[in-house]
Amino acid sequence: MDRRVIGFFLVLLLLGAGAGYAWGALTPEQPLEFEGARPLPAASPSFPFETEAPYAQDVDFPSLAPDLTYVRNRLGEDPFAYTYRRPKGWSSSGIGAGEVTFSPPDGIEGGYGMRVKLVNARMTPEEMVAQKLAALQSTEDDVQIVGRSSDTLAITYRSSANRLRYNTFRWFTDTGGGFATFETSVYGRAQDVPGLTDLLDQVSASIRRS
Repeated sequence: MDRRVIGFFLVLLLLGAGAGYAWGALTPEQPLEFEGARPLPAASPSFPFETEAPYAQDVDFPSLAPDLTYVRNRLGEDPFAYTYRRPKGWSSSGIGAGEVTFSPPDGIEGGYGMRVKLVNARMTPEEMVAQKLAALQSTEDDVQIVGRSSDTLAITYRSSANRLRYNTFRWFTDTGGGFATFETSVYGRAQDVPGLTDLLDQVSASIRRS
């Protein structure tokens, strides 16, 4: 496993968690507000390791590039509607009420993408982190924690196609509120990590209560 790849994900985690993303009843013209959350130490092991069974080769598809062009989207209905930025030209697919995935128009299975979701579980971001990790460990193979904070979880796992996959989740609360109300995640291959880092940062900084 290339330790430089692991480093990218740790930077991704600390940038977001160190800022402690939080937002409230904002209009699209208002800047995102931040609160001073402190990142938590990563759980052990803090980086993935090679298992005895080798991974299959990744799909042949260009890497996700940083510095994409973005457009603003809306999710939900008033008074629980939110806006966020997503890559221009990417295709969307609704996978449930208040949940949408996006991928490049020529994307293929095993490539990369992003997801946004409304949350009404009345759980704190830290509780969402723990719940997501437990769910992944019960449904996916070789789950390894790349990094973990009070609002962010970055992991690798072995897909059903026997490929190494990267997935990072982040949860947000209304300013002054304690429960998570919005979730975003990015996913892809090792070669996509620089682009995934930028994608998560761009989306995280754009989320606003409509």
